[in-house]
Amino acid sequence: MNIKTLLGIAALAAAVASPSVAFAESDIHPASNERGYTVHPDHFKSTKTREQVLAELDSARADGSLRYLQRGLPVPDRNPGMGRSREEVAREAASMTFPDRRQMHVQTGRGR
Repeated sequence: MNIKTLLGIAALAAAVASPSVAFAESDIHPASNERGYTVHPDHFKSTKTREQVLAELDSARADGSLRYLQRGLPVPDRNPGMGRSREEVAREAASMTFPDRRQMHVQTGRGR
């Protein structure tokens, strides 16, 4: 065998072995069952203490973001900032060109 073949075999062996090393560090392991994996919660290593997690939970309850997070929704921005005034919107609408108006109507579903 020449050196290229040996290097190719070594690279292939490393590529095949690396996913199993990654699985050894996580709480999900591959398995030959219908799902294709098994979950081992006792292998999970958290970087936070129980007190930190409870403090985060209390702050989420206090600011109202917990109900959004429980439903998998994004938390709305608390300070969206000052919007545009009525005069600014009217000025923008008056300065729109015909193609701009047409595009706006197409985007909002009011045009064809």
